[in-house]
Amino acid sequence: MFDALDQEFCFKLDAAAAKHNAKCPVYFDITDDALTQSWHPFESIFLNPPYSRQIGKWVAKAREEADKGATVVLLIPARTDTRWWHDYVYKISETRFLKGRLKFVSKKKTSNAATFPSVIIVMRPTDRKRIKTMTKHFTHIRSNVKVPVDAELKQLNLVVGDNRSGKSSVVSDAIRLALTGKHPMGHHASQLANLAPKDADQLYVELTNGTSEAKFYVDNLQSKPKKPRHSSPFEGQLPLALASEILSFDRSKAREAIFSRFGSMKSIPTPKALDAAQKSLWKTGVKEVKGADAAEKLAELAKWMRKEKLARGREVKALEKEIESLRLIDTAGIEEIGSLESQLEAAQQYEGQQKSRALTKDYEGQVERLTAAIKGHEAQVSQKREKLSKAQSILTQTASEAEKLQRAKVALGIIERIIEAGEGVTCPICVSPCDAQRMLEARKSAQETITLREQQCTQYSQAKEAVEILGNELEGLEKDIKDAHARILGAHQAIGALSEGSADYDGPSSADLQDRLRELRQLEVSRAQQDEKAEARRDAKKKAAIAKDLEKEAGRLLQDLLAGVKTKAETAVNKYMPDNFQVELNLEGDLCEWVVIGDDNRAHSKAAMAGSERAALVVGLALAWTEGQDSRVLSLDDESLSMLSPKNLQALLEKVEDAANTDPTLQVFAAWPAARIDHVADIPKNWNVLRIGE
Repeated sequence: MFDALDQEFCFKLDAAAAKHNAKCPVYFDITDDALTQSWHPFESIFLNPPYSRQIGKWVAKAREEADKGATVVLLIPARTDTRWWHDYVYKISETRFLKGRLKFVSKKKTSNAATFPSVIIVMRPTDRKRIKTMTKHFTHIRSNVKVPVDAELKQLNLVVGDNRSGKSSVVSDAIRLALTGKHPMGHHASQLANLAPKDADQLYVELTNGTSEAKFYVDNLQSKPKKPRHSSPFEGQLPLALASEILSFDRSKAREAIFSRFGSMKSIPTPKALDAAQKSLWKTGVKEVKGADAAEKLAELAKWMRKEKLARGREVKALEKEIESLRLIDTAGIEEIGSLESQLEAAQQYEGQQKSRALTKDYEGQVERLTAAIKGHEAQVSQKREKLSKAQSILTQTASEAEKLQRAKVALGIIERIIEAGEGVTCPICVSPCDAQRMLEARKSAQETITLREQQCTQYSQAKEAVEILGNELEGLEKDIKDAHARILGAHQAIGALSEGSADYDGPSSADLQDRLRELRQLEVSRAQQDEKAEARRDAKKKAAIAKDLEKEAGRLLQDLLAGVKTKAETAVNKYMPDNFQVELNLEGDLCEWVVIGDDNRAHSKAAMAGSERAALVVGLALAWTEGQDSRVLSLDDESLSMLSPKNLQALLEKVEDAANTDPTLQVFAAWPAARIDHVADIPKNWNVLRIGE
């Protein structure tokens, strides 16, 4: 029983335990004085306190910690007549009554049966708020869904009328619209308009209880229906408006609903104690699978792991074939690679030395040729320098001739003007009369001087040009000489680097050795591939083993989940079943099948259920389904109740009445069977008669 509760609540603290019976790794024992400790930081607490006169203090402490934010689940005696029960449990906490007597394990590992009935109490942080907001059920309904209704309501209501009035769905449809604003017929105003009476211009529902109200309207039905207007203090909730709906779902939808209501596993957890490889494959599988609920996902995960295992098995077989084909390759001689590499090195060294001797001769020839070239260049340099010296000497000698030529031309010009002036001209230089004969002689002398100066200027230009040419030629020759010396130096260095070599090697050539080594290395690659394939095969086998283990783990989790959901659902429903009925839930494979065991102790599935069995299941399932909701509105339709015998109908209504007495938030609407329309006097006195269609 604890395991089922732990799967639902994931306990983190056992608030009252001893070392031999602690249910959680973290627990308070007698030395800790749990009544003085803070529990709420642990969030989810299991409490099986001492069954002494101090039990009231433990229940009060649990209520205090729940109000602080923890969820506390108590396993205590069902002492409904005590003060603490009425102060901290009744009308506040969720109660789960247990059939039969529990057995407790003692310190000596013996089993002791309890002498009293036990109950599970669930205290949540939201309990106070729920009780505060749901202090009253709805007290009045005004609606025209299918037929007009304007009536007072109580906690227990029996809808009476003939089948032509549609009493089975009138109230439940109205309540569904008022609380949720939704209806199976559709969400659009034009669809919902079909629920209104003929010629009505408005579809309306009003539920009130004096402090809160839920309303739904669709206006303007006769022309163009307007968008529905809806207001409810329970926005977004959908209580089980028709209890029999859950039994009409197909398997997939029914399983989804069952796991949503009674399953604590919302998503697939990663199991503990997985190594890194297992955890990685598990998370990959979880991402790959699809499913409407955790059970379906776990089933698909197990299938996915099986496929992964088979895929890795096929991979192993394929690798074994490749390994076998590689084994057919003769890899003999691979061991010679090391010695052949050494022999190749010796052969290459010997052949290199042979080349070195040839290269030495080439370098020595280059040195001789370069030395001769240097000598030729040096002779040319000597000749060029001599010519350059002569040209520079001429250039020095004739450097001032241009200026002298200019002065001679000026003097000639003066003489020409004097001659043109004629007799009586005074010389501007000596200030004496000029003689014509003397002027002619002076002119001739000046002309000769100019001619001489012009010849000397020509020599200057030629000498200058020669100096430039010789300078460039000398620069080129010196560069060639420098380059030749550098090349000679390089040749000498190359000669120095070349060894004389040995002549004692007598073996295959390096080319033959390289060919053989290439063959052997290819064989070496084949052997490496064989080793690689063998490693891949080991890895694939390991992955197949991991997938196999995880397939089992997914199956184990699935079975644990199914067992937990099955136990929780059966416990929740059987709590509300009449004493002569028990239910079992079959979730094997893709099934979602309720089985009712009646007085004859035979299991009846859906197809073999009698009217009483089905009606009992509908009531039990509906009450269990709505348990814990802020709004528990239960509608029992005529179809579910019509086949009940008067005795069984009475027993069923008494069971519903007991549930209502336990939970004031539960409000029931049951259709009085049409077959007993003339027996309205048989309706229990605590039920309110709501007449429809009169």
